[in-house]
Amino acid sequence: MINSVKDRQWMKSILGYRHPADCIIRDSEWAVASCISNLSFLDVQFYGEDILQYTPELEFLCVIVGLKKNYELVINNFEFSSSAITSQATILILKCIRYVNRSEDFIRKLKDLKWLKTNMGFRAPNETFFLDPEWECRLKVFDGTPVIDYGFYGSEINSYKEELKKIGLAMRFEEASKAITQIFKEMVSNSSLTKPEVAAHITGFQIAFRGQEIYGYKDELNKLGVTVEAKNGARFVIFGLSIPSDPSIMSEVTVVSLLACIQSYFKYLVARHLRSHKVRTTISRIYMYLMKCNWKSNDKDKSSNWIWIPNADDGEWVNSECCVVSDKNNLFSQQIHILDKYYDKMLRGFFSLAFGVRHGPDSEDYCKLWGTWERSVHELDISDCSSFWTFIATNWSKNTQKLLYGCVKVPVGTDPKITLMKKEDVLIPDDLLVTDLFKKLPQQSLFIWYPPSAIPSMSRARLNSIYDSIGVQRISKSVMKNDSFALENGRFRTVDSSKVVKVGLLRIILVFLADPALDIPAEGRHRMVSCLLNVTVQENDEPITVGYSVSLSSGEVVNVKASRMLRWERENSKLYMQSSNGESSYKEKIEFATYFAEEISKGLLFEMPDQIPYLTEFIKFGSLLDFDDAAVGFLHKSNNLQLFTEDEDFLKSSLLGGSKNN
Repeated sequence: MINSVKDRQWMKSILGYRHPADCIIRDSEWAVASCISNLSFLDVQFYGEDILQYTPELEFLCVIVGLKKNYELVINNFEFSSSAITSQATILILKCIRYVNRSEDFIRKLKDLKWLKTNMGFRAPNETFFLDPEWECRLKVFDGTPVIDYGFYGSEINSYKEELKKIGLAMRFEEASKAITQIFKEMVSNSSLTKPEVAAHITGFQIAFRGQEIYGYKDELNKLGVTVEAKNGARFVIFGLSIPSDPSIMSEVTVVSLLACIQSYFKYLVARHLRSHKVRTTISRIYMYLMKCNWKSNDKDKSSNWIWIPNADDGEWVNSECCVVSDKNNLFSQQIHILDKYYDKMLRGFFSLAFGVRHGPDSEDYCKLWGTWERSVHELDISDCSSFWTFIATNWSKNTQKLLYGCVKVPVGTDPKITLMKKEDVLIPDDLLVTDLFKKLPQQSLFIWYPPSAIPSMSRARLNSIYDSIGVQRISKSVMKNDSFALENGRFRTVDSSKVVKVGLLRIILVFLADPALDIPAEGRHRMVSCLLNVTVQENDEPITVGYSVSLSSGEVVNVKASRMLRWERENSKLYMQSSNGESSYKEKIEFATYFAEEISKGLLFEMPDQIPYLTEFIKFGSLLDFDDAAVGFLHKSNNLQLFTEDEDFLKSSLLGGSKNN
C-alpha cells in the first residue's frame, strides 16, 4: 500500500499535483533556494497548517524535509530573477557549484547573467574583479572598476574563491592585468579622459606598473599625449640644448644624435607650418620633402586637415578621410577628393602612409554613390553603370549586401540606354521561356540590366545572386499563370487516346512512382496512372493559349499570352491538343515533348510538387524517343529504376481489359 501511495501523483504542490518524492516542505533554507529556483513546495494553504504536524509521516512517504544536500534539485529548477538575488542566494549558488559533480551547464548559464553584486551594481562574472592586495593599487588608477561588494556579502565570500574562479571572475594577477589593460584602452580610444584624469592616470601608471612593464602601454600613453619615441621628442632636446664649453667631451655619437634631432625638429617645423601655405606648387614641394624624410603624422593628428585641394576660387585644406589617392573608374569627382588629379604620382604612397588616405573608394562610397544616382538621375551611362556593378561584384561581401539592400532603384534596359526603376518593378530573368514572352512587349523593359563583361566576377549567375540578395524578384516567383481557356462547341474532335497515352509513357510513370525514395505503395501508383488510362483526347486546329501576368507597384498588371500545344483537364478526364500538320520540325518536337511532359507531370504529382521537374525530364526523354520500348527500358536502367511485377501485371490487365474498365 505504501508503494502505491508513493507512486501516484496525488499530493498537491504549489505547481500542481506531484508524486510525494517531488514535493518539498518549505523552511528557512528552502526559502533561500526559492529565490533562485522554481520548486514544487507542499501546498500548505490548500491543506492547512495542521499538515505540518505530520512531517515525520510525510518524510516517510519521501517528501523532502530540509535542504540537506539537495543542491542538484536547486540547479535543475534554476530560474533567474535579478530582483531576487540576495547575499544568501549567491552563497547558495556557490555551494551548488561546489557540491554538484556535473555542474558545467549551470556554470555556463551563470556566466551570461548579471547576478554578482559589485560596487557598480549587479554584473556578470567576467566583468567582475575579486580584490587582491597584490594588485589593488592598479584598480585605484581607474574609476568605476566593478569589484565584489564585500559590504553586501561579508567575509563568507572569501571561502568560495575556487567557485568564483570557475565562473570567470578575475582572480589572479595576470587575469586582472589583462582586464585592466582592456579598460584603459577603451577609455583612451573613447576619449573619455579629461586632462586632470590624464595626469592622474599617468601618475597611477608609475605606481601600478613596475619596471619595464609600462612599455607595453606605449600606444595608450601616446594617445594621452606622452612622447614615447625619441624621434618625436626632438623639441625637448632643442629647447634644452646646452653646448659644453669644451667641445672635445662631445663624442661622435652625441654629435650625430644632435644632428638627427635637428633634422627631426626641422621636419616638425615644416609640417607644423604646412597649412599656412595656399599655393599648390609650394605645398607639393613640401610634401615631396616630407616624403623623402619619411615623415608621417601622429595618429592623433591624422584627423586634422592635412590635404590641400585646389579649386576655382582658391583652395581648401581638407581631412584625409574625404580623400582617396585615385579613382580609376572616374565616378567620384563630385563626392570625394581625388588626389592624383592634383599631385605627382610619386606622392601616392606618401599620402597613404603619412595621412592614412585610402587608395580608392570602398564599398560604402559606392553604395552612397548609388543612392545619389537614385535621387538625381533617371538614366545612366553604360560605362558608369558597368564600372559600378563590376566593383560591387568583385568586392561583394555581407557588409556590401547590408549597405546596398536599402537601395530603392536598380538598372533596367539594354545598351545604350540604362534606366533606373523601382526594384519592386524589376525582374531577374531566371525562366527564359516566360522572359521571352515579356521581352516582346513594346513597353519599357521589366528585366534587370547586365554589364557587357566577360570577367569571372561578372557572371550572370553571380549577378543574379547579388540582385536577388538586395531584393530584386525572380520572374519564376513573381509571375502569375492563368491556365483557363474557352471551349467553342464543335471545334474539338475526339481521337484515339492510345496514340497519345502510349504504353511507354505509362511504363515511365510507373517506374518513376515505384522509386523506393518516394514510398508510394502499389495501390497508390495504380490509382494515379488510372486517371491517364481513362482520359479522352480531343484535338483542335487552333493553338491552346496560356496567360501570364506580373503586377507592378503602381497597381498596373502586365499581361502576355503564349501558345501551348496541349492542356490536361484532370478533373474532367480530358486532354485537349492542337493537331499537327504533317511531319513536325525539331523545334516542334521539343516544344511538344516539353509541354506534354510538364502537363502530365503537374497533373499526376500535384501533391508532390518538388518531384514534378524530375518526372518531367523522364517523360520529355520518352516523348522524343516516341516511347519506344527498348529505349524506355534503357532509360529506366540508366537511372537505376525498374518496373516491378505488380506494376507490369497492372499494366497488362489494364490494356487487355480496356482502359474504360480500370
